[in-house]
Amino acid sequence: MRQTILGVLLGLVLAGVGMVWWQARATIESAAPPPPEPEMSFDPDELPSADVSGMAGPTPPEVSKRTKEQMRFDR
Repeated sequence: MRQTILGVLLGLVLAGVGMVWWQARATIESAAPPPPEPEMSFDPDELPSADVSGMAGPTPPEVSKRTKEQMRFDR
């Protein structure tokens, strides 16, 4: 009985310490200065363009003639 009461009390104390620590970290981070504005080196209204008429993608993989059972046991 004594161990149960001490365990519950210790758990409540640890939870309280954790909440105080969590709130303290939140107040430190809220006082941080805002991040600097990102510098844009391009015009966001201009879209990039490329000529892709002569390009081809990779060849698709070929299907194996073996069955699933043959592939499983041929390892």
